[in-house]
Amino acid sequence: MTDSIRRLHRAVVATRDGVNPSPRTAKLFAKGRPFIAKKVAEEAVEVALDSVRGDTAGAVRESADLMYNLIVLWVDLGIDPEEVWSEMRRREQLLGIASIAPIRSPFGPGRAFCHTFDGDPIALRDAVLAGLAGKIRVVLRGADGLPIAMSSAQRLFTGAIRDAVLMTATHCTSDGCIVPASKCQVDHLDPASHGGQTCVCNGGLACGHHNRWRYRAKVNVRRLADGIIATFRPDGTRIAPPL
Repeated sequence: MTDSIRRLHRAVVATRDGVNPSPRTAKLFAKGRPFIAKKVAEEAVEVALDSVRGDTAGAVRESADLMYNLIVLWVDLGIDPEEVWSEMRRREQLLGIASIAPIRSPFGPGRAFCHTFDGDPIALRDAVLAGLAGKIRVVLRGADGLPIAMSSAQRLFTGAIRDAVLMTATHCTSDGCIVPASKCQVDHLDPASHGGQTCVCNGGLACGHHNRWRYRAKVNVRRLADGIIATFRPDGTRIAPPL
């Protein structure tokens, strides 16, 4: 399985670099990351819907489409498959194989539930779609029934929260870059995949080039106590701003 993914990843990289012509893949790169991400979300919804309907063959077909679009997104982000395998191994070593198995209620079978603030139950299909759209929270309750942990309702910076992050700088925060804020992307300083929250304090402004570069170079971008955005190499040393 991993060999197949690696071969597909290499083929997609070659297409991006103009070495392996593939009209379908080239079209995705030409339309940009938002379009690629949209395709990933659409295929994930198809997998979820086929699963809810019990259409195994359909879920298999849509899963293959999902993997293809996901790998195109990995390549656009500069993610190598080994980075994903490494993260899976880290979770297994840290929490055991259960960390990558289906999540179950910590309070026993039948105790997990999904409903609105008013207590109206949410159907499985609607919950799956809401989760894929980033409009659902996972809440962990203590023995007394009070919430003790809660996820963010969304993982993307949109609307007012995006506008608030845009107000923190007038241009790309990468040292020496002068791309105006209106042309920049808003992303998590501490990645959402590592538990980073979708909030103004964890929002960073960067042009498309530098936002992709930080993932490829594996640098860490942090907001210091004085509000300055600083970039650190993987070894922890800071990349000095230009004089």
